[in-house]
Amino acid sequence: LLNNLPVSQYALNQTKNLLYISEIARGWKMYGKTGCGTDNYTIKYWFIGWITNEEKNKSLIFASLIKTQQKDIAKIRNLCVTNTIIKLFE
Repeated sequence: LLNNLPVSQYALNQTKNLLYISEIARGWKMYGKTGCGTDNYTIKYWFIGWITNEEKNKSLIFASLIKTQQKDIAKIRNLCVTNTIIKLFE
């Protein structure tokens, strides 16, 4: 968020562009990455990222984790993203 990493500005911009999801509400933009893994019993889906409002000069970092037996990756990914948005704006 502060662009203090030891990489080029080009690399930072490309990464930000790849992680952009959408504008979600009142000028807030969401960036993030989903993933999943298993421990043989439980499937773990995660969604990490940040939202930013450039007009207000504010950003929030978030992480969300869902543990389930559900194997429908798209359904759980969407649930993870939706739950995160709801919690951010409560």
